[in-house]
Amino acid sequence: MDSKGKLTVKDIPSEMMEAMRRQFDDAPQVRQLRTKQQLLMRKGSYQGALELGKKIDGLYNAFVAEYIRQANDEAENVDIRDIGLTDAQLATVDTITLALFMCSDIIDSCILDINDVLATKDSTLRYEAFDEIKDLSWMVKGKLSILRGMTSFMEGNVWSDIVDNMYKMMFNKAKAIISKKGEKLID
Repeated sequence: MDSKGKLTVKDIPSEMMEAMRRQFDDAPQVRQLRTKQQLLMRKGSYQGALELGKKIDGLYNAFVAEYIRQANDEAENVDIRDIGLTDAQLATVDTITLALFMCSDIIDSCILDINDVLATKDSTLRYEAFDEIKDLSWMVKGKLSILRGMTSFMEGNVWSDIVDNMYKMMFNKAKAIISKKGEKLID
C-alpha cells in the first residue's frame, strides 16, 4: 500500500499477477497482436516485432493499472461506518467478513490438498473439476493478503490453528455425509 493506503502493483501477489497475465494473454485482441508479432519475426522485421512487443507490454501495464484503479475505487465506494449501522450491526458485518476470509483460506487449502494427493501419482496432474474457478486460488491469496495488511488477525498461531481446525471439521463432516449416503463423487 502506498502512503495513502492505496493498493499498488507491489501489493499484488505473484500468483495473482500470473493469473492476470494469463487473462490478458487470452484476450482475442492480444492473441492477434502476438500472431502479428510472430509473423513480423518470421519475415525478418525485427524492429517492427520489437515495437509491437512494446505496444503489447504497454497494453498489459494499462490492464494492470486499470485493475488497481478499480480495486482502489471499490475500496473507496462505501465506508460501512458512514451508513448508520448500529455498533451491533457493525460487529456482525465484521464477524461475517472475517468468516469470509476464513472460508477463502479453507478453499485455498482444499485446492492445494487435492492437488497434493494427485501429485503423489504424477506431479503434472491437476484437479480440473472446478476449472471454471481455476484462478480462485490466486484470488483467495489476494483476499488473504488484504486481511493481513488490514489487521493483525493472521499474526501468530491463532488464525492458522482455528482455520485448520475448521478445515478438519469440514473434512470430517464431508466424510460423514459420504458415509451416510453411501455414494461417491468420483466413480
